[in-house]
Amino acid sequence: MNGRRHQSISSLAAATLLLLAPASATGRRWYQGHCYYELQDVANAPRFEDFPAHRPTVTHPARPILATADARLYRTVIREGAAEGPNFAGDFTIVRWGCGSACVDWAILNARTGRMFFAEDLRILVNIRGLDDRLTYQPDSRLLVLVGMPREDAAREGILFLEWTGRALRRLRYVPVRELCPS
Repeated sequence: MNGRRHQSISSLAAATLLLLAPASATGRRWYQGHCYYELQDVANAPRFEDFPAHRPTVTHPARPILATADARLYRTVIREGAAEGPNFAGDFTIVRWGCGSACVDWAILNARTGRMFFAEDLRILVNIRGLDDRLTYQPDSRLLVLVGMPREDAAREGILFLEWTGRALRRLRYVPVRELCPS
């Protein structure tokens, strides 16, 4: 399933429990000895409005070009996501699919051309302590925010702010979990 409206049940359960948990002096929530963080915990974070994109002009999205093994493997969900049309940075579509209860894999699709972009080092995004969605984006902005552990790598857990250039992702800022949840 594609889009922000589909969240994992485990994320919703954790968020519900955390609403009942008291916030610490830093504003972070602790539950059973674990810190949970969210985008609002980042001071001077890049803002969506600072990375405007033109309004989508695609009325009939192009068929995805399934040129890679991963694109062919996930062809059904990619085609379904592409059919929904642009949802990111003007004429682009972020297509998402689950890879476990707290995991999402994703790709960026050019809705005009059908070309796909896989950010190999950022895929398979696991979020077990972040309260926000693993991927946060807007149709009229080039800003993409990743929350969690890219490639299931706990050493890289945190919040990553990226700018989509139209061909690649440019790193703007990374806030590691040790800054979000100091011991």
